Amino acid sequence: MTKGTTDQQKELLLFLKSQKELKDNIDSIVIFFETGSPKKNGALYKFLFTNAKKQEFVPLEGMNLSNWALDLAKKLSTRTSFSRTALNMLLAATGNDLHVLNNEITKLVSYKTSGEINNDDIEILVKSKVDSTMFETIEALSSGNKARALQLLHEQIAKGEDVFYILSMYTYQIRTLLKIGDFYWQGMTSAPQIAQASGIHPYVVQKSLSQIRNLTQEKTKQMLRDLAEIDMNAKTGKVDPLLALDSFIVSI
Repeated sequence: MTKGTTDQQKELLLFLKSQKELKDNIDSIVIFFETGSPKKNGALYKFLFTNAKKQEFVPLEGMNLSNWALDLAKKLSTRTSFSRTALNMLLAATGNDLHVLNNEITKLVSYKTSGEINNDDIEILVKSKVDSTMFETIEALSSGNKARALQLLHEQIAKGEDVFYILSMYTYQIRTLLKIGDFYWQGMTSAPQIAQASGIHPYVVQKSLSQIRNLTQEKTKQMLRDLAEIDMNAKTGKVDPLLALDSFIVSI
């Protein structure tokens, strides 16, 4: 809406201003939806801000996200509950995607019909954004254990994992390390403080700090650049993605 061209915004603004009865017409509803943060200095935004009803849906973080998850679990079943560590594992796995979180909690409550949902239940049922093998691979990379990283990569391939999925997960995890590292390398070493400042779940921050301690900012950025180059070259047929990942690991 506010990201359209200047001419489009002007045309829309003139139309809205000409429809003076629209504001009080209960039979006509016009909805404007922005997926990101709108430009608040534009004339169209200022007009809508003054004349329309508005609602901002901010992604849940921290305690708000935890409370949302616990409230949903309680609504689904009063006979089950979460241990604190299990809840942290769940939120680290799903992030703040409420659709995914809703599905995972529903699945867990259906599986554990009574009692406390624990770490084992999460490991059995919840598909994490970054599974334990992927995390171990990045840990091996950060510590310089190339042989272990190569072994884990080929174990995943042998199990049928798609090489482009593996590449995307490498990129996701390295990007997460860089976000956390931006605070760590500036002297912020407390996991709770970094979690609050970065918006990344404390459980993920705590597990990632051991990897970041073995990396420099420039090395992490270079790893991300190398993965982006592999992705582009593999998708354009210039390189074999598995061979490129092998070379990536060996070169670190």
